[in-house]
Amino acid sequence: MKQTFTISPSIIFLICVLPCSVYSKKNLQLHFNEVKLTAIDGDADAQFELAGLYAEGEGVEQNLVEAVKWYRKAAEQGHDSAQYKMGLSYQNGVGVPKSDTEAYTWLNISANNGAPYNGRGKAGELADEIRENFSASQVEKVKEITKIHQQQISQRVEENYT
Repeated sequence: MKQTFTISPSIIFLICVLPCSVYSKKNLQLHFNEVKLTAIDGDADAQFELAGLYAEGEGVEQNLVEAVKWYRKAAEQGHDSAQYKMGLSYQNGVGVPKSDTEAYTWLNISANNGAPYNGRGKAGELADEIRENFSASQVEKVKEITKIHQQQISQRVEENYT
């Protein structure tokens, strides 16, 4: 007598997908570790990528505070996209306390850095929207803070690339 076995589609799915998901998770962790080593060495692009991995929880547990820490490191080296992310973080209170002053500062720096290539872009639009809510004295104060931040960033960029 011949016996017949049936395998449910669920079992087939698990047999096919489970090994891939374990492999994929290992790859994400390996990628995370490689990026972190490069970021620790001071590479701004790697710092930005590491921040994104922390923000999304890819290869590591999601940690928005740690994400902002790495965005800041890249932003302080002149990384335009990291500066934009810093502005959004402060604007929305994600990983840092909400602060319109800090949001405006970082978005304005990002907008100014992108201006030679594509105008002030979205960062400029967001900075301008925030500025509309400031009094005249707040505008002057935040312009001075932005100027100081930009000078510090320019100095770091010059030290790193000359």
